[in-house]
Amino acid sequence: MLNFILQEREYNTQRTCGVWLVYIGALVILSALAGGELLIQPFLLGFGYFAGFVLILGLPFVNRKLAYGKKL
Repeated sequence: MLNFILQEREYNTQRTCGVWLVYIGALVILSALAGGELLIQPFLLGFGYFAGFVLILGLPFVNRKLAYGKKL
């Protein structure tokens, strides 16, 4: 248990997280524009969130392309 606590954690790089946040921001704006009475279109937001999660955070070559420094 102590070994698990002392392990060094690795996170995505700032560039990858920045691309993710810009994508989510644009997606929220598009969903709000298409929402009408719903204010935010849930299907557009849900599908876009899933697609972005898979494409930006799930595929390893995107992180390698945006990362600098130590290769994970």
